[in-house]
Amino acid sequence: MPETQRREEKRLPGWLLVLCGSFAALIALVLVLGIISSFNSGGDEATSVSLGAVSSTTAAPTTVAPTTVPPTTAAPTTVAPTTTAAPATTIAQPTTAAAVIPTTTSDLVEAPRWAVYRQGKIFLQGSVPSQDSSDELARRAAEVIGANNVVVEYAINPETLLANEAPLFVEDLVLFDFNSAELRDEFDPLLQLGAVLLSVNENVTIRVIGHTDDIGSDEFNTDLSARRVQSIVDHMDTLEADTSRLIADPRGESEPLDDNETDDGRQRNRRVEFVIRGFLE
Repeated sequence: MPETQRREEKRLPGWLLVLCGSFAALIALVLVLGIISSFNSGGDEATSVSLGAVSSTTAAPTTVAPTTVPPTTAAPTTVAPTTTAAPATTIAQPTTAAAVIPTTTSDLVEAPRWAVYRQGKIFLQGSVPSQDSSDELARRAAEVIGANNVVVEYAINPETLLANEAPLFVEDLVLFDFNSAELRDEFDPLLQLGAVLLSVNENVTIRVIGHTDDIGSDEFNTDLSARRVQSIVDHMDTLEADTSRLIADPRGESEPLDDNETDDGRQRNRRVEFVIRGFLE
């Protein structure tokens, strides 16, 4: 069979082609009508979603004005100046050749010159008639405590008499615990110095003055101060000092050095003091 004849036999009939085309047109029309119906019934929602999407991508950024907080300036704090209390023990400078010198106790001594032992040094104070006198007294003090520990503060006054009275006031105290007469080891160096003074000068005497705070009766505190004095005497005896030249002077609670209303004040009042005579005379 010729090739052209076979191709013609494979073609679809014309009426079938027309029917297919009509059917396709009908389907297209139905789809268009459905889209239009959907658009009319849900158009606002679709439009809002669409506009929302556009708005989220094209809307201008919102500018928030910065909040300005005025700076707060704190009022300056005024610190009251610290008041330094005057020391409880004051050695008055002489105004005349026979000045009245308050000691660490209630004693009042009239003398043109004196010495003070304070924290390992001897301070020579008052008035002497000449530089030679000053040098001699400084040499005698240096024999006991060393030249580096002698501070000469004498005023030279030719009218001053080189008096035999020149007490040495010991500002360093021996302190005791509450209701105790037991010596603490920290005060041993001070007592050793007293033993040396007694050994190098046979004219030296040491007044040992005992005190207490105001807790307890007068009778009890007088006895306690006597026991504190005796503990000093007993310790000096172990140092082989001549204790016959120690003068016991218990005074109980009668002469407080500090305020008995505070713990620190009461501690300073539980003490033994020393006044040495014959050392620089």
